[in-house]
Amino acid sequence: MLDKKSGSLYISYTRSDGSVKKLSIADIIRRSEALEMAYNPNDGIEIRWGAPENSDERATCRRHASSDQYQKMLRMRSWFRKRLHPPT
Repeated sequence: MLDKKSGSLYISYTRSDGSVKKLSIADIIRRSEALEMAYNPNDGIEIRWGAPENSDERATCRRHASSDQYQKMLRMRSWFRKRLHPPT
């Protein structure tokens, strides 16, 4: 039932160039690993929606977090994978 429903429900977001990208819930579920690193507001919206690297969808992305921020995010990734609250 999850497969059937998740493939038939959609959301849309506006990409950096103003175009609209439609994603099914199934698409979003498949992106769960990318979404562990998709929370930095300094990244473009395409990254925050988990667009695959080198994809047409991500080609419109113009904003990227700094390498320092990215390294900090990598250290926190396991907390998101385990669905824990990051240490404060």
